[in-house]
Amino acid sequence: MAVLELTQENFEATVTGNKMVIIDFWAPWCGPCKSFAPVFEAASEKHPDVVFAKVNSDDEQALSGHFGIRSIPTLMLFREQIVLFQQAGALPASGLDNVLAQAKALDMDQVRREHEARHREQNEGIVGLEHRVQQQERRQPIVDQQHRQAREPERKRHRQPQHDQRQHHGAHHHAEQQLLAGERRRCRLGSGLCPHQGRR
Repeated sequence: MAVLELTQENFEATVTGNKMVIIDFWAPWCGPCKSFAPVFEAASEKHPDVVFAKVNSDDEQALSGHFGIRSIPTLMLFREQIVLFQQAGALPASGLDNVLAQAKALDMDQVRREHEARHREQNEGIVGLEHRVQQQERRQPIVDQQHRQAREPERKRHRQPQHDQRQHHGAHHHAEQQLLAGERRRCRLGSGLCPHQGRR
């Protein structure tokens, strides 16, 4: 069976319109890609029930970026539009046959259930993260208010010593005036040698 050349235009139709598709991401300058090409083509003749296709990573950079291709060659195997296998590096003929045999033997009903479960978990994780972020944003004004309330006694304590000092100074001055007044009264009642006679 001939190996198809995939582009952005025919990629989706090929994957959705065939039960099993194996894709080789490659580039013309890649030595291992050139070495793997005959193995890939020979396997296509042995497995006529599988569509063998290639993507030129230089020409189809958007496709390569979409699937996170970081090195070539990279093999990707779809069955019923679900990715069952993705691996960088060339496989020997026996390894490629083994991958295809395992993919064919899978219970796709079970695979779909597991795939859907993982998809739900990912969605729930995203929704849960968004909920936590929203809760944090709602709590932030409350936290700020609590922080201000917690700091209020501290600010009052910083202001209190100045107030107390003024009160203490006023009380001290008042006591001193009372003492001087008492001493003056005693001086007037006693001898004329009063050290406070000159004060007013």
